[in-house]
Amino acid sequence: MYVVTFYSFKGGVGRTMALVNVGVELARRGNRVLLVDFDLEAPGLETFNLGVREPEAAGITEFVGRYIDTGEAPDVGEYIYECPGVGGKGGRLWIMPAGKPDPSYPARLHSIDWQRLYSEHDGYLLFEDLKEQWRQLLKPQYVLIDSRTGHTDVGGICTRQLPDAVVVLFFPNEQNLSGLVKVVSDIRREAERPRQKSIALHFVTANVPDLDDEDRILETRIRRFQELLGYENLSATIHHYDSLALLNQVVFMRDRPRSRLAREYHSLVRVIARENPEDREGVLEFLDDVMTRPSRVTTAGLKERLDLVRASHPSDGEILCRLSQLYEWQGLREDAVALLNEAVAVGYERPSALLRRAELRSSGGDNQGAVEDLLKVLESEGAGFLEVSRTVRLLQRIRPDALAAVSQSPALRSLRPRERVDVAEELLRDRKSLRVAESILREALLDRECTVAEHDGAKTGLVLCLIGQGRFREAMEALSPARPDPTILSIQCAFNYAMAEWGETGVAPKDLLCRVVELDSQGSSRDTPNYSQCLAIAFWALGEMDLARERLGRARHQIRTPPRSQFSAWRYLEVSPATFEKDLDEIGRLIDGEDMVPAFVRQRMGSPR
Repeated sequence: MYVVTFYSFKGGVGRTMALVNVGVELARRGNRVLLVDFDLEAPGLETFNLGVREPEAAGITEFVGRYIDTGEAPDVGEYIYECPGVGGKGGRLWIMPAGKPDPSYPARLHSIDWQRLYSEHDGYLLFEDLKEQWRQLLKPQYVLIDSRTGHTDVGGICTRQLPDAVVVLFFPNEQNLSGLVKVVSDIRREAERPRQKSIALHFVTANVPDLDDEDRILETRIRRFQELLGYENLSATIHHYDSLALLNQVVFMRDRPRSRLAREYHSLVRVIARENPEDREGVLEFLDDVMTRPSRVTTAGLKERLDLVRASHPSDGEILCRLSQLYEWQGLREDAVALLNEAVAVGYERPSALLRRAELRSSGGDNQGAVEDLLKVLESEGAGFLEVSRTVRLLQRIRPDALAAVSQSPALRSLRPRERVDVAEELLRDRKSLRVAESILREALLDRECTVAEHDGAKTGLVLCLIGQGRFREAMEALSPARPDPTILSIQCAFNYAMAEWGETGVAPKDLLCRVVELDSQGSSRDTPNYSQCLAIAFWALGEMDLARERLGRARHQIRTPPRSQFSAWRYLEVSPATFEKDLDEIGRLIDGEDMVPAFVRQRMGSPR
């Protein structure tokens, strides 16, 4: 149960209207919501059309009066009624009014001495009991309290004792500012001893004129409020709304949901919901904010808040999984794993959850448990490309022999052809996994849904796999059944055919590598370490040693700025920056006249050095 008080120091800011619209929207989102009219001097909650009115319904005034008369807290169920048809998705809305609106109401209200209630009749305990009755009777996610204005004893009950949060609405003039400074200070002092109760504050400018602020009058006023009230950002701004619908007290969130006013109330709903650990939608939005925009979320007390969310949603796998990310972010790896275990235990076996648990298990040394999770990811048709790709990378690192499960897995088969090709490219990091990559690529080439571009990508990948395995003749045949005319080849096909032929015959074919240089001279947008490396080899074959060294130097510079893994045409594998530089060193020795053959050729010859 999350209790939110709507307070304004002065009237005329649309406080009750804001409360009603927020309450209706929360109920429509599936929450159980209680609206409490504590503006006892000028009640107005029941004047809104919420489906049912109970003109004889007793409320706060009668509840307190009966307690004073009997010395026992009455049954709160006698002072609450429901508004059917307001909620959605299982949400419900109740009202606890200020009191019976009959001629004797003023007398009943003024007979209550609030100071004496607290000093002589345990008023504090009465309202604690009231909160507990709300909790047990209605089990609400939200209780929204409409507080009276000014400095009052009742105001203290509403702004300090009862709420978890206070929405402070104000028109930005000096009169409101001078009054709010003390109220806000009193609310913040609740965090000190003896109560140590931290109350969230949401500051909302209301009834703001929608006028040209050329002289920055409004901007200056709001900045002054910000400085003296000590908040960083406004939670919402509610503009003045010129419409006769206000006379009918229209519930804009329900009746005019596309209006600007409804959008502004919606912004306020989101801010409030994010602070309520019981509101699932609000919690998910808060967790996303922490992960994607950490600068907007204070880390003070974050662990305590996350623990509260965890306690509020012990069977919600999605929330547990998101929480685990934040625990990991805070360096709490064991807690993160425990949360993922809880998520999986309640049936949340999503690929994302299993993959993250596998990564955490592996980092903690539990490779066997990690592999079990990774194989489950591969068995899921719901895994996306990024999840499959990360799964392959981790398996390649901790259990290469398990990669055989990838090529026929439901997860891989559910991907588009282009994505399957990309997964296969992840396997070009180790010769032991090239067979698996080959299998994936051959399947992609047979896929009738494969586009021309995807087919070409799969064919190129297959050629790389075959060359990397030392199957040079097969690679040449995959490119062309007979030796092709170099003038019809693309730069990529010409280079790969040349390297396969070099491996097969032991001689680097100058006509094919001449085609590579020729196409490069016609202009190329490529500017990668791999491309420069390929050109260095081509220039060497043509005897252009200075140009070969120039390209080699460019490749060396590129791999260092910034350093990143790269496909090496010297090995026909994806390699680390350090290994790529070693390959460049060998190519340099080749250019300098040393008798060298590429590493992928030596691999076939049985000399992997």
